[in-house]
Amino acid sequence: MDDSKFGIRNKRGDWKPHGKIQSNPRYIIPFEPIKLFKHIFGWNGYIFPWAFLWALITVVLWFYLTPPLEQMKNFETGWIFFLLIRNA
Repeated sequence: MDDSKFGIRNKRGDWKPHGKIQSNPRYIIPFEPIKLFKHIFGWNGYIFPWAFLWALITVVLWFYLTPPLEQMKNFETGWIFFLLIRNA
């Protein structure tokens, strides 16, 4: 990585960036709702893609890879080991 693309160093070796660091959109004054909406719901934002991906995986595991409640009413080793293997 070339530091000179992002900033400069003085004689002492202290690094100074070219531009200012942008703050999180929810702390920007005056309030800009479009930037906040893009920050939360936009791609590479707060929710998408990673938080949405993890939520989707949990929903799929819950509905398709969890034994039915009728089977889990009885304390048996079969469904317990299935859940242990699934979660490993």
